[in-house]
Amino acid sequence: MPVSAPRPPGPLAVALIGLPGAGKSTLARALAGRLGLAIVDRDLIRAQRFPDGEASAREKSVAFATVLGEVQRLCRSGQDVAVDGMPFSRADELLRLVAVAEAAGAQGVGLWLDCPVALAEQRLAAGVDDGHPAPDRRPGLARAVAGRFEPPPPWVRRLDATYPAATLLEEAVAWLEAARGRRA
Repeated sequence: MPVSAPRPPGPLAVALIGLPGAGKSTLARALAGRLGLAIVDRDLIRAQRFPDGEASAREKSVAFATVLGEVQRLCRSGQDVAVDGMPFSRADELLRLVAVAEAAGAQGVGLWLDCPVALAEQRLAAGVDDGHPAPDRRPGLARAVAGRFEPPPPWVRRLDATYPAATLLEEAVAWLEAARGRRA
């Protein structure tokens, strides 16, 4: 009886979860550079589709639908992807992303940058004019999102966002490689 070669692992679709100011975009860029992940950024998509928008719930919903389509396309092509530009503050958003990823032959995973609200607010205040595409990215946003933030499911990897970016990158890379079934 012939034995087939092990099937290579499919791509990863990584949800970057956390408050505005937690460091999701910084980690996304670092993961893209280190592991070659494509970045799908809901805030950027929303800004492109609604250049005069105000980051309304409708705009974010339309942009999220576009995110899901892009994740599906990239995963079907075998590309690892990180989803940035949204907090995934509601569990249903994460579950929708995972379902789309799995239907495209990918593994949906989550990295939660757990950040104290005060630190997230401090980072937002320091970077108010940093060119971020979200028009609502200003002090007070992290506190507002924290008020509606649902804790991620237990299978999501928690990262302490008070750690330096280099430490977070190393932890994220090790966990993602393990999730893929490779040794870190």
